[in-house]
Amino acid sequence: MKREFKPGNRYKILIIGPLPPPNGGISTVVYNLLHYGISEDFDIYHLDSSSKRSPVKTGTLDFSNVLAFFFQLLSLVFKIIKHRPQIIQIESACYLGFLKNTLFILISKLTFRRIIISIHGSGIRFINFFLNLPPPVRMYVRLILSGCDAIRILSGKWTSMFASVIKLEKDNVLVIPNGINEELFKRKSISRNSFDDEFRLLFLGGIDRKKGIYDLIKVIESLQKKGQRLKLIIVGDERESGTKKDIERIIKKRELDPYVEIVGKVDYKETPSFYHSADAYILPSYSEGLPMVILEAMAAGLPVISTKIGAIPEIIDEGINGFLVDPGDIKGMVSKIEILKKNKGLREIIGRNNITKVMALYSLSQQAKAFKNLYLQLLGNTIRKQHPL
Repeated sequence: MKREFKPGNRYKILIIGPLPPPNGGISTVVYNLLHYGISEDFDIYHLDSSSKRSPVKTGTLDFSNVLAFFFQLLSLVFKIIKHRPQIIQIESACYLGFLKNTLFILISKLTFRRIIISIHGSGIRFINFFLNLPPPVRMYVRLILSGCDAIRILSGKWTSMFASVIKLEKDNVLVIPNGINEELFKRKSISRNSFDDEFRLLFLGGIDRKKGIYDLIKVIESLQKKGQRLKLIIVGDERESGTKKDIERIIKKRELDPYVEIVGKVDYKETPSFYHSADAYILPSYSEGLPMVILEAMAAGLPVISTKIGAIPEIIDEGINGFLVDPGDIKGMVSKIEILKKNKGLREIIGRNNITKVMALYSLSQQAKAFKNLYLQLLGNTIRKQHPL
């Protein structure tokens, strides 16, 4: 049965993915997809794939998690029967979360829907995850991904890797960067809201080792030993049990209390005020894809200091949008902070560069346009014979 897309028709898209709380890159992307741009042309429905558990329990398997997932599968079947979406879009990470999402893909496939899967995080991390699976599971994952109509990744440098290592059709792997709500994060002035001369450095993200939080404490200690006047603001959920208390213990032991403030978890709508009251943003992470927090910081006009991992080097041009160092390079981070601290003019130039770049390449309107084009492409092709659902 051939079905052609007709402009003006209201086609239906079901998006599967988590919503805040807790805050996170994928949940922010899903929130933006549901609220900005796409619903003007399509009827958008949502299935929340989050179990709403503490972030420290994310990725663990227990009875409550299995039960919640069982009801999510039932909810998917119900939504397919009720809304009859033409496209089902799944926003996924890797590891256990991805394996869980393969069952959403199977149900979608059995009901003859078009399927898009977005794989967030580092492409290298997903490839390593794939290669470390037992051979039968690896074959299962390859079959699942081969059955998807589009596989969305965040960086162009991973396209060939996904196609060659997982043996996928290269035409089915496409890049759509995350988009940022620039209106939410922009500020009236490129200078920060507070008027003291203390340099304020912001870390906003999950509090765990892989985000480089322990390195950041070493950086602050090094700067204080050199007599630098500054303050680090840490905002985010604890993602690794016991990390927050351990960091607080280290701060107290090294007498860094006046120089480090741990705010902890905040509502997503409160985050712009933290960007607006900072002079620079730092993310000394060891593993990332295309971090939403870096795009948020850029939209707020902040220079960024981060690491040469994932898609970050595609966002940050050295000296133009901020600075990059190798993961764990304490001296490198100290040096970059000192450069920004003593040069307000440079901070303002970089801030303006970042606002311009986000508007041009990473705005919600750009993301919405890319997804609309993908939906139209899938709907415009010949669709397999439709299931009665």
